[in-house]
Amino acid sequence: MSQPIDLLDRAAAARPHEAALVTPGARWSFGQLAVAVDRAAAWLAARGVRPRHTVALDVTAPEEWILTLATMRLAARSVSLAGISGAVDLAIDHIVVDERRASRFSAVSAVPVHAAPGARLAADGEAEGAPHVPYPRADSVVRYVLTSGTTGTPKAARFTLLTLAHRLAHLDAYWTDARPELDLMPLSTTGGLHTALACLRHGTPYLAVDRIDVATMRLAREEGIAVLAGSPQQIGLAMRVMRDHRIDLPQLDEVRVAGATPSGALIEAIDRELGARCALVYGSTESGGVTRRTIRPGDSTSELGPIIDGVEVRVVTERGEPVTAGADGYLEVRGRGVADGYETRDGVVPFPRGWFRSGDRALLREGGMLVLAGRDDALINVGGVKVDPDRIDGLALAHPGVHDVATVLVERSPGIPEIALALVAEPDAELRALDRALRAAHPVGHPTLFVRVATIARTRTGKVRRDVVAAELMRALSPDG
Repeated sequence: MSQPIDLLDRAAAARPHEAALVTPGARWSFGQLAVAVDRAAAWLAARGVRPRHTVALDVTAPEEWILTLATMRLAARSVSLAGISGAVDLAIDHIVVDERRASRFSAVSAVPVHAAPGARLAADGEAEGAPHVPYPRADSVVRYVLTSGTTGTPKAARFTLLTLAHRLAHLDAYWTDARPELDLMPLSTTGGLHTALACLRHGTPYLAVDRIDVATMRLAREEGIAVLAGSPQQIGLAMRVMRDHRIDLPQLDEVRVAGATPSGALIEAIDRELGARCALVYGSTESGGVTRRTIRPGDSTSELGPIIDGVEVRVVTERGEPVTAGADGYLEVRGRGVADGYETRDGVVPFPRGWFRSGDRALLREGGMLVLAGRDDALINVGGVKVDPDRIDGLALAHPGVHDVATVLVERSPGIPEIALALVAEPDAELRALDRALRAAHPVGHPTLFVRVATIARTRTGKVRRDVVAAELMRALSPDG
């Protein structure tokens, strides 16, 4: 079976002088990237990294891509800790960290912590000798991707050679193809990882960025991107930067949104300001892409589209029994591209008979259209009334001057729950008008508390961390806050 590192070797042989890795301040050709990866593999091997070792990375975006490929040279496994706080239930053999982020690992014991090689990965010079070790089996684990949904301890989804090969074979249908692209999702996500691997496959440059700012969006314009990808929050921030600094993307053809449901206001802004079609991709870290559809202003965002090739879905009751035709239930996904379970310190936790339960409720219409019906674990229960916070978020985001929101449940008085809306908004945003609009749309179950905040806590894929937001609001509302 072809291995991911083979994609780099083929590209380096076929197009050694063409751009492979591009940042706002540096460029590597495919030939130079191969040299940098060999150097990084030698550096890792000299520090004791061996096949089957797990190497955790918390470094800059270009270093992470080079070091990820270097672990593949050594038949080791990598996992990104970027954006992860707290404990991770995964046995780690080595940690490679940017010096600016080293303090968070100061208390780590029994795990070697190495400062990232930095200048040793420069594009110029000769490769250093390093062992090139192939993974022995199709079910060899290549990469762990941490995922925790909206709450809880991060879980490590297992990605084998077989999983990655299957996803790469189908990426053109729903994710990255050969068009020039800027994916704002980091390598710590499956979306970012898939884009980087697809760039190797197609021989196109991977744009590795650490932040969404003027330099990043100017790089997108200079590279003539045809596709801009990211979570709704990332796309919204990119559009704000472009608007504030008058940056246009004349060759942009498509905006691809994943990780969370975009608001109607964002879809309208993409159409109005960018003149690009909006592609909505539904999936998860564990399953990969499940559906893709082109969504236009006014379309329902709950209608996700037909199931992509290579994926099998079913809708079941809580006990795993098939629902009646047209009824909603729990969505489960199975296929060769689905991760084969979670890795923990105590061993592997496989998905039952290969079926991954996403946590979303959905229904399948005749003709194969998948329709989202919400998440049971995301509903807010106030006095027996269940409220979908995503719907309130979408309505609030459409209000003038509101940039980001999160609907959460708080208790200023014990036993008396209130629906609160945390907002990142312009100083002159009319919150009383927003209150009236939400009361009209939700006569029962509308927010009764509006709190301005600086930022909304989100996961790496853009989903709101409602537990974190609620805790922050409670601290801000406390007498000592």
